[in-house]
Amino acid sequence: MRKILKLSSVLLLLLALPVTGVVPQTHAASTALTDRMKNVIQGTVANVKQVPGFNRPNITWWAIDVQTATGTVEVRIAPTWWYPSLNIRKGDRVKVTGFTPPFWVVRGISGLMACRVEDETTGAVYDFSNFRKWCGRK
Repeated sequence: MRKILKLSSVLLLLLALPVTGVVPQTHAASTALTDRMKNVIQGTVANVKQVPGFNRPNITWWAIDVQTATGTVEVRIAPTWWYPSLNIRKGDRVKVTGFTPPFWVVRGISGLMACRVEDETTGAVYDFSNFRKWCGRK
């Protein structure tokens, strides 16, 4: 019975789309949205840490606190199972390109999800542009 209700809800939604004027995003519109959401920060790593995920606290993430000219920004890099260790240390100079996920905006969570982290001190680069939807896949 539940499956029938879900199916009927989906069908009603699909029928309502043309009436409401919802138009699928074009690539240009999608790119413009992605560009507006991207942030680039530069600063010094104040802390390297492992933190629980926001939506799934049982998944541990690598995060860094970046001290910029305007304050400290927490940057989520990747789950620890992707990278058992990071080549980023406290005191390193970094350049981070990232975005604030819509889920975080709704929940009032500040910080950035990393698209690309460049450690200018060690030369390490962590690039997630091809994996994360809002980074603007290449």
